[in-house]
Amino acid sequence: MLRIIRLISTYGPFNRYLISPYLLGLVIMFLMLVPAPSWKLSSISQVYLDLIAHALIYGVFTAVLLISMHRHPETGSLPTRKIIIIAATISVIYSSLLEALQSFVPGRESTFADLIANLLGIAGGVYFYLSILPRKHRKK
Repeated sequence: MLRIIRLISTYGPFNRYLISPYLLGLVIMFLMLVPAPSWKLSSISQVYLDLIAHALIYGVFTAVLLISMHRHPETGSLPTRKIIIIAATISVIYSSLLEALQSFVPGRESTFADLIANLLGIAGGVYFYLSILPRKHRKK
């Protein structure tokens, strides 16, 4: 029994390698689906801060997901390009889903600009991952 639990915790979907992206995903879900606070900023400042926050949040999420997948025993053996495609796809689907769900939350709205900021953040997370991963560790 203990061996099965050890195998599941090492190779299953809920393992120590992927706990960081799961927890970060839950934090992002909470932040995106809680009714918006009423800030005392000008409307232009609030829009820019919102877009910057979206880009940073999804950039960090994508980078953490990529690093976790790179260290995972199963996905770490995949070529770097496949790891990037899988992580970017997960991030795009997750951000699109949360943007769609925001339209049902009071005080929140789903905008195309937010989705573009999410995509730019995802691209930034991929760029960050490639910049910290030495070329010799990239798999073709």
